[in-house]
Amino acid sequence: MAVINKEKSLVDEKEQVFLRDIASRNDAWNSNFLRVFKLGFYEVEIEENREEAIEIYNDYFMNLLNAERAVFLKNNIDEIDFSLLIEDIENDIYKIIKDYDQSQKQRNDDKKKEARLDEIEEIIKLIDNKNYKKASEYTIDNTIQHDIEVVTTLKKFANAKYIYNISNDPNNFLFEKNLVWISPSYNGIKAEEIISYINQFFTIEQWNELHKEERDYQKMVSVQSKRDERERIVEANKPLPKVGMTSNEVLESRWGKPEKVNRTTTANRVREQWAYPNFKYIYLEDGIVTAIKD
Repeated sequence: MAVINKEKSLVDEKEQVFLRDIASRNDAWNSNFLRVFKLGFYEVEIEENREEAIEIYNDYFMNLLNAERAVFLKNNIDEIDFSLLIEDIENDIYKIIKDYDQSQKQRNDDKKKEARLDEIEEIIKLIDNKNYKKASEYTIDNTIQHDIEVVTTLKKFANAKYIYNISNDPNNFLFEKNLVWISPSYNGIKAEEIISYINQFFTIEQWNELHKEERDYQKMVSVQSKRDERERIVEANKPLPKVGMTSNEVLESRWGKPEKVNRTTTANRVREQWAYPNFKYIYLEDGIVTAIKD
């Protein structure tokens, strides 16, 4: 078994020069860097074979570096003090990589924030240009975490104005439905404009009441939709009827209960024809499926 001794392993001058030389290259730097650490930095005592020791260290260190991290580490190699013990060198490396990961996360967060603002600004621009239909149909990027209340409010507002411009009817069902979805307590983007517009058609008391009714209805629809989806999944997981099933198994299958049963009874047999929509039939003899027509 390979034993890795890290307690007093120092990097000698030749290994420092070799590492810095490798670090200055652009080609295959990551793999060379790992090779230096595996073969040069640790004093490896071998009881069985060197490959096992290398494999042990490879598993440990490979998780530390990927291509992007390796490039970043190469560019910051001067921050590592190679006169230190191996443990301290690794700590330096971990710190550099941790800083890199944090900076990457911040950059990604900033990009998402910019994309989020860009999409909202696009909706606002469409509304300001009175392109209400396009604003109401604007599709946001689902990979970006938006303030859904703000986005939906802007789109509902745009859709209401689009419907009103077409119908010129304040009693239009869809016009009212879009407006009352918006919360009377909304204080996001364009809040003053939106509230002022809605107040042309409803008192605050009417708005509050209609808004509550609309949200209650949406909750009910959501609950029903989830229930329907669960039932759909249950039905989809049921087996299709097949020859050899019992009558009870057919009832528990995807076809379920027949619309009509035609039964013929003789001295020795009970034959049945189960009729289903779209001219589908199941034939049973003494309670066992013998044929299916679909």
